[in-house]
Amino acid sequence: MLMVPAALRADAPLDPQVQFGTVDNPLRRGQFQTMRALAHYLDGNARDAAASANKTRGNPSSRARKFLASLDEFSRSATLFHERMDDYETHHRDVPADVERLERSARGVSDTIRRNQAWAAASGEWKEVVDALGRMKRVMAGLAVEVPPAHRRLRDYDRDYGPFPEGRDQGYEQYQRKRVHGGTDDPDYRSKVPTPGTNTLPPP
Repeated sequence: MLMVPAALRADAPLDPQVQFGTVDNPLRRGQFQTMRALAHYLDGNARDAAASANKTRGNPSSRARKFLASLDEFSRSATLFHERMDDYETHHRDVPADVERLERSARGVSDTIRRNQAWAAASGEWKEVVDALGRMKRVMAGLAVEVPPAHRRLRDYDRDYGPFPEGRDQGYEQYQRKRVHGGTDDPDYRSKVPTPGTNTLPPP
């Protein structure tokens, strides 16, 4: 059975510990750079998931067509979010609300992929979509977040990924995040860098 993280199977609101990205408390410079790169990553993987699913659709049933339409719609929403993050410094938006809408849309896609082996071709890229949304929530909670390498380099790749050079060792990546992240005024910042693969938030 295909495994999709439980966070996107539950009909739950955005994490209450989200602090940054609202209209009243915008993303700081480093947080914005991280979120913009994650939006690039999300956009590319959503496009790849939609492309993989459409390649294997054959002569789809009405249910399959509905699923493909929902996947295409999510991909368009991810692209729109990417464009909004590109423009964030000029027009601040309520980023948590945008991410919550993406999560709601993603839950239905996740459930369909989990239940139907016919969509296995799209499952790899979709796991990356789910992962990107989780990383975005950690950014909005004020945590340092690693930006994964982009599988699909879109036309604004050089700008979006400029602050996050790929292929460096973990020590360099921690240094890079500490340098550019918006929360670096915290003297205990390094101790709050989460262990890879965990979603643990620091104690209040």
